Amino acid sequence: MSWWLQDLFDRKPELITREKTRFANYYLEDFKLTAHDKQGKIKYILQANRLDNYDQESVAEIQGVRTTLFNKNSNWIVSANQAKIFQGKNKIEFNSDVIFTRPAQASQTKLTLKTEQITFHTDKDLLETSSHVTITSEGTRLEANGLRYDNQKGTFELTSDVKGTYVK
Repeated sequence: MSWWLQDLFDRKPELITREKTRFANYYLEDFKLTAHDKQGKIKYILQANRLDNYDQESVAEIQGVRTTLFNKNSNWIVSANQAKIFQGKNKIEFNSDVIFTRPAQASQTKLTLKTEQITFHTDKDLLETSSHVTITSEGTRLEANGLRYDNQKGTFELTSDVKGTYVK
């Protein structure tokens, strides 16, 4: 008995900690968000399967997202497996199998851009990435590291290591 008591007193106290648990303060399923400009015109429509908002981190995480961007010349669709909305920063970050598409129209062919990450600056109507991008359209294929797309002007800027092929 004395050995057991001595062994009990010789033990150092164990520090018991709990893992920090992360809880969303609210969530939405199968939702649609429409953003307008100052004149009341639709800037973009964001649809997704699920949104989890983490108020403590000032971020909302989205699953299965599809966003339609509107401009005077054409509409673009950005889809991704995941996205994050950063509160107060006018920024949406699309991640994991990002596909950015301009559907075919009377005067324009379908254009598809693929990357792993792209950031949409909602206040500037600008999308940018430093990741590898692949752009394809009828007979054309471009690859680059980095891209900036100005949705109001409808212009792309490929930032580095640009390679392309055109087949007629």
